[in-house]
Amino acid sequence: FAKKYDIDPARIALVENFPSERYEFSGRDRLREHFSLDQDAIILLCSGVLGPEHNIENMIDGMALLDSRFVLVLLGPTYKGYERALAGRISSAGVDGRVMLHPAIPNRDMLDFVRSSDIGLVFYKNNSLNTYWCASNKLYEFIFCHKPVITNDYPGLLEVVARNHLGVCLPDTSAPAIAGAVRRR
Repeated sequence: FAKKYDIDPARIALVENFPSERYEFSGRDRLREHFSLDQDAIILLCSGVLGPEHNIENMIDGMALLDSRFVLVLLGPTYKGYERALAGRISSAGVDGRVMLHPAIPNRDMLDFVRSSDIGLVFYKNNSLNTYWCASNKLYEFIFCHKPVITNDYPGLLEVVARNHLGVCLPDTSAPAIAGAVRRR
């Protein structure tokens, strides 16, 4: 940013976007309730606008490499026509019943849903400076709820996740790499 706009780097401050510490959780296990999941299910959660740039296809394919305890919830709105593509990918990967789509929810409920998960998945394709340097709200929601995160090894994510031992930052975000990281968490 400093280089692009010729600004003194000392004048730039990073403001991390943690949720309010005053948030009061409902105490409900929202994802297990909604999908009627057993208590021993291990819920992987990917939240936000669901599109190809979030590596969702590799998450789905990775589910085929994990045992039946693992469930992937994709929570949020999808790009037009993408939900149909996801349904096809889920079917072709043979993970029907283990990958679930959940529509968007009001932001005020998001932390309850995040708290109901076991592992957060936060991936971006390196298609812009924004995604390469980002550390998104969803990352901080998982951290706030004390959930380990599996993500890319991009600078903004390494700085938060790897440096603080909050999860795994993957240089390779293929299905086998994601499944391997999930097994290690």
